[in-house]
Amino acid sequence: MRAWVHRFTANCRRPADQRLKGELTPLELQDAEEAIIKEVKTEAYAAERDALRRNKQIPRRSTLAPLNPVLVNGIVRSNTRLQHAVNLPYEVKCPIILLKRNQVTGLIVKYYHESEGHRMGLNYTINHLRTKYFVVHAREQVERVMRECLECAKRFRSRPACQQMAPLSRIRLQQSSRPFTNCAGDFGGPYLTKQGRGRVRAKRYLCLFLCLQTHCCHLG
Repeated sequence: MRAWVHRFTANCRRPADQRLKGELTPLELQDAEEAIIKEVKTEAYAAERDALRRNKQIPRRSTLAPLNPVLVNGIVRSNTRLQHAVNLPYEVKCPIILLKRNQVTGLIVKYYHESEGHRMGLNYTINHLRTKYFVVHAREQVERVMRECLECAKRFRSRPACQQMAPLSRIRLQQSSRPFTNCAGDFGGPYLTKQGRGRVRAKRYLCLFLCLQTHCCHLG
C-alpha cells in the first residue's frame, strides 16, 4: 500500500506521458520498505540516530551498542565483521537493524516464514532473515510469529484424532486348544527377490495366515 501511495504522489508531479503504470517495480517496493523502516527507527532510536548523524558515539546503555551501528541513507545498519568479504552482497555485510516486538518487524518475520511454505524451522528462518536484516532478539521474535501462525498450528501442532475402538468379534474371543483353528489371511506382492547369488531376480507373492487367538503367523 505504501508503494502505491508513493507512485500516486510521484505521478502527480510528472507530466501525463511520463507517469508510471502497471505493476510496482522492485525499486518502488524497496523505496517504500525503507521509508517505513525509517519512520519506525525515528520513533524508537532517536538518540542513537542523532549521535550517528553527528558522528558521535552512541550511549553505552543502548541495545544497539554491541551491534556497531552505522547510519546509511537514514537507516541504521549493523556494521558486521564481514565488511571485507568480496563475494557477499551489501545487505549481508551490513544488515538493517530491526526492533524487537514491533509490528513492522513482525510483518517482515512473517513474510520470511510464509515464503518457505511454513515448512522450515526456527533456525532456518533466522538464518534466512539475517541475509538482509538483524532483528534484536531474533529467536524470541521468530518463535512468537511461528506460535501465532494459524497454518502451522493447523498442520504441525494439531493432535491426531482418537477414535473409539470397536468391540472384538466373537470369533476372536473363542477359546481353542489348537492354533490356527480360527485364522485370517492376507495377500501381498509382487516382491522382487533373488534366490541365490548370480541368479536373476524374480517376482514372489506373499500369503499371510494369522491365528486370531494366539496371533501366530504363517507365511506362504
